[in-house]
Amino acid sequence: MTAKILPFPGPGVRAEIHTSIQLHAAGKISRQQMMTFVAGRLAEYGLKRINIGNYAVRLAEPNITITGVWPVVIIEARQVSPEPHCPACRSEVYGYLAGDEVVKVMCVDCGCIYEFKVREAAKNE
Repeated sequence: MTAKILPFPGPGVRAEIHTSIQLHAAGKISRQQMMTFVAGRLAEYGLKRINIGNYAVRLAEPNITITGVWPVVIIEARQVSPEPHCPACRSEVYGYLAGDEVVKVMCVDCGCIYEFKVREAAKNE
């Protein structure tokens, strides 16, 4: 058996993945559309995980339903902010990605992906 050598994804592929996450955070594509796109790009290169700037994306076990097999992609933020301000540019404008008490978001202004803990007062309003 011979091994197949695949090229490593360059900046263009990383930009495409980042753009799909941006589109999802802005509400322009569904979460499943974003996950399917990212999973497809990773599969082209035989990858399960890739680092993109200040975050990483990785494939998890797919969701198997009667309608088909749906890929699951986990976005892992590397930055944590004590408040909902972007740690890179201090903007308060973000698109929701995941989470409940610890929220994962993408800054609409600079594209940074980060997490912050939801304050009790904000949850009760």
